[in-house]
Amino acid sequence: MKPLHRILVVALCALSAACASPSAAAPTAHRVPASSATALDGRTIDVERELAAGRTVVLVFWQTWCGPCLAEAPKLREAARRHAGELSFVGVVSGPDGVVDDAELARVVARLELPYVQLRDRDSSWSRAFEVSATPTLIALRVDGSEGWRAHRPPDDWLAVHRGLRAGR
Repeated sequence: MKPLHRILVVALCALSAACASPSAAAPTAHRVPASSATALDGRTIDVERELAAGRTVVLVFWQTWCGPCLAEAPKLREAARRHAGELSFVGVVSGPDGVVDDAELARVVARLELPYVQLRDRDSSWSRAFEVSATPTLIALRVDGSEGWRAHRPPDDWLAVHRGLRAGR
């Protein structure tokens, strides 16, 4: 019984580490569904322009009711402010109007002092395009708009992610 118990513990630890660790896998076919979109505050989000300017676009899929999303918000806020020249963050909140309350979303964004734009993914086209089924999910895009990095929590070194994507990794 002890060897089986040990095997299960090791397997669970390996699985949880694999699920929690960032992905730097080969390029995926996932791409933004539209090069530009309208943010919650009315600004236009032009992903192609941000990528062409040499910035890594980081899509932050999150929800106002998601505890881990709220817990990592300060790190994302700091990274967005500190690395504005290299990184362009876009919050993506999926769900139809009956599920996501825009006023509540605006209150939470203001309370968390998130400096980056928030995209309402009303038809879940962004979530489907990147096969996002859980929040938080962070995705950094390559220059061509394809997924280059994915994780469920912020990395220790955002600039390493940026440099890796610029170098084609």
